[in-house]
Amino acid sequence: WMPQSGFEQWSTFYLQRKGMTREQVKRFVRCFNAAIKDKLINPNKREIDPKLLESLKASCQFDKPVAPDPTPIEIRSAAGYNAAERFWVSEFGDAVPVSNLDMLCDGRGDREEAQEVLSCLIEPSLLDQVRGIGQQGLAHVVLAAYAALLSRLSGREEAIVVTSAGGPESEKVLPLRLQPSWDLSFRSFVKQVERKVQQAIDHSLYSVHILTNPWRMAQRGAAPPVFDVGYWYRNGSHDGSAGAAGEELELYPDVKRGINLALRVEDRPGHIKLVFSYRPSSLSRQVIERLGLYLESILKEVSGNPEVALGDITLGGEPSGGSLAVSVDAAEEFNF
Repeated sequence: WMPQSGFEQWSTFYLQRKGMTREQVKRFVRCFNAAIKDKLINPNKREIDPKLLESLKASCQFDKPVAPDPTPIEIRSAAGYNAAERFWVSEFGDAVPVSNLDMLCDGRGDREEAQEVLSCLIEPSLLDQVRGIGQQGLAHVVLAAYAALLSRLSGREEAIVVTSAGGPESEKVLPLRLQPSWDLSFRSFVKQVERKVQQAIDHSLYSVHILTNPWRMAQRGAAPPVFDVGYWYRNGSHDGSAGAAGEELELYPDVKRGINLALRVEDRPGHIKLVFSYRPSSLSRQVIERLGLYLESILKEVSGNPEVALGDITLGGEPSGGSLAVSVDAAEEFNF
């Protein structure tokens, strides 16, 4: 930190000589330090956050009336970190660190194995029908159906999913702990998903760093959750599509290696496509095909009755109780 300290002393002297007031110098140093902190938080990140860069540029133009936006600076402050830590620990503190997929596969498979992809053959017209169930469009409706499916298969009223928000230039990785209670209506669950996503966005900067730090979590009486399921949504405003495990996870290689199953939604005018990506050593192709059928059956049922209770939804045309993953033993059902 000596070079940083030397820079601050030099900049204070030099910029004041150039006409900056003491408050303007302090503001510039805060903006500069925020950019340094951003690099320390995400060492694999190649570029400065655009909003942070704009604030830094504005702080340099002290002879103009435009003041830098303080928001990206405040987010990276100590107060911003403490608020984020309180949120994420309260959100995941009592979560049991188990896999979403423990009923579908044994172990975590080969974390270095390349993923395979399989399209989910769901009619675009069906996806258009369910689009209006929520306030935020198709992204959160499909996520709700996906989480409900994971919950039914695991036998727990909980699903932990890693997703993202923002465009390709400003990705926010969002770990979500969703709680699809089986007596909750699907429409109400979509509202829960929308609320959880917005809360996660507000504290997204430190999410992965906090939740994957076993020492810090242990200090708070919690354990790091298991992140093995992903969900990526791309609409027409985004160029390209997410990779098999989500391009946004390039900054978090350990999390990326842990993703065994991901659902990608490509939603563009005249083109709607759902694609599963998975690790063959953890999940067989037959399991993924069955997941696609189950997801389709959920979407079909809620398209006609969005008020249906999650526990009453029929999976794949086979009735199943609210706490039953499948109608028979999992090993037999999925032909392991």
